[in-house]
Amino acid sequence: VHVTGREYDDVYDSVAELGRKSHRGFDLRKHAEAFGLVWRPFQAGKGQKRMTPVQFARKYPEGRWIVRTAGHVFAFIDGVGYDTDPERDDRCIYGAWEYNADA
Repeated sequence: VHVTGREYDDVYDSVAELGRKSHRGFDLRKHAEAFGLVWRPFQAGKGQKRMTPVQFARKYPEGRWIVRTAGHVFAFIDGVGYDTDPERDDRCIYGAWEYNADA
């Protein structure tokens, strides 16, 4: 099940209708609102490192999120990360789209 609670195939078809090609990226920023996703930036303070997946899971133990790292996105659902790539705890998170069913 996808962050939005919809089945994977349903979301896949929806983003294909919005122009995504198979095995190609998708600019979620342009279409996030259509999926009930709200952008939350995570700015790094001067002299501080950006948030990592481990820190994200501690800070946001509840909720449905799609987090953005350099050139990659993956899901967090109730503090658990879901990714097709091998997990790397040192990834810097630039921000995340929070799922809001009411959006």
